[in-house]
Amino acid sequence: WQQPIHPGLDQLKQAYEATQPAADGFYRTFYAEELLRQGKKDEAKKLAARWPLPDSAGEPVLQSMVFPKYVELRRILGL
Repeated sequence: WQQPIHPGLDQLKQAYEATQPAADGFYRTFYAEELLRQGKKDEAKKLAARWPLPDSAGEPVLQSMVFPKYVELRRILGL
């Protein structure tokens, strides 16, 4: 219970690559976060450098939870 469950890096990469750029904010954020967690800071930084706003796809409630995560990720990466 103490350890968070993380989807596999490959799963997140596939989802990110399969999503249109105008709607990839959700997957981009979680993929970059997992890259950072695995020590791949430079790759994560490239993903977090841009995010097409507003994200035109997905459930608005989920999008509202992703934005603070994205902002925090950018802060950690020094963007």
